[in-house]
Amino acid sequence: MPLLEAGFLVVAGGGGGIPVVRHADGTLHGVEAVVDKDLSSILLAGQIDADALVIATNVDSVWLDWGSDTARPLREVRLADMRRYQADGQFPPGSMGPKVESACRFVETTGAKAVITSLERITDALEGSTGTIVVP
Repeated sequence: MPLLEAGFLVVAGGGGGIPVVRHADGTLHGVEAVVDKDLSSILLAGQIDADALVIATNVDSVWLDWGSDTARPLREVRLADMRRYQADGQFPPGSMGPKVESACRFVETTGAKAVITSLERITDALEGSTGTIVVP
């Protein structure tokens, strides 16, 4: 079932864009920078007082020991545990790292849950049947 039909209000933001700074006179000037879609999402979520943050990616869940014989998906995970996995180097930068960091920051600042899952499984993840759900 699509999210709107399930009663969710969807506010989406993407990455990319042209990074700029605004000068005192109001003009904009392009700068070299990266606009990270995951981190910018937590700013948007905070501005609208979101009940949850959903980060869509190309896998159904965040995995520990990705690519090894001991790989296993994370389902519901407490913020402190996620931070510990992060400190252990489980989530590479440029891959799952920014998504996990964004989810953790959102939970830290709002006390609400954050979900990381595939685009196709968002509704299921919000219902708790798949995805990685980071909770306080």
